[in-house]
Amino acid sequence: MNIKLILLIILGLCSWYLTIPDDIDPKVWHLLIIFIITILGVVLRSLPIGAMAIISLSFCVTTKVLTLDEALSSFSDEIVWLVVFAFFISIGITKTGLGNRIAYLFIANFGKNIIGLSYSLVITELFLSPVIPSNTARGGGIIFPIVRSISNNQECLSDKQDRKLEAFLMNLCFQTNIITSSLF
Repeated sequence: MNIKLILLIILGLCSWYLTIPDDIDPKVWHLLIIFIITILGVVLRSLPIGAMAIISLSFCVTTKVLTLDEALSSFSDEIVWLVVFAFFISIGITKTGLGNRIAYLFIANFGKNIIGLSYSLVITELFLSPVIPSNTARGGGIIFPIVRSISNNQECLSDKQDRKLEAFLMNLCFQTNIITSSLF
């Protein structure tokens, strides 16, 4: 049995029946408790994130803290789905090996030195930014898996150099992502 999950349930139930402050609506108080327990469950990895989210949403609806429409209202926003699909693409890029192929292409054409590789990633981010409006979708879903593949495919580097290269490229792409987001 999952001890972390049992402890979270006990903590949640104890918090649920605490005396609610006078100025706070009971629904808001209970929603805060559900939110805190959900975040703790994700941080402690008592269950996968998707399972924690579904359980929390179900608990909000069954306890009438939120109506079903209120609980599911965020899923109707296009931006949320854009980010979700970008991460699906990211998983696809990683699992199919497309990220490795793109990384080898970058290394072959621009990988003679770190500066050339850096410029090629910045230019890629710049060209993708008008097409993919969400910086989270673009950075986390497309660019970062390619950077990870690039740093993992540098066989000539030691582990310490590989970590430094990955840290440098990730920081570069993070900064570039912010700049291109402000441009478009």
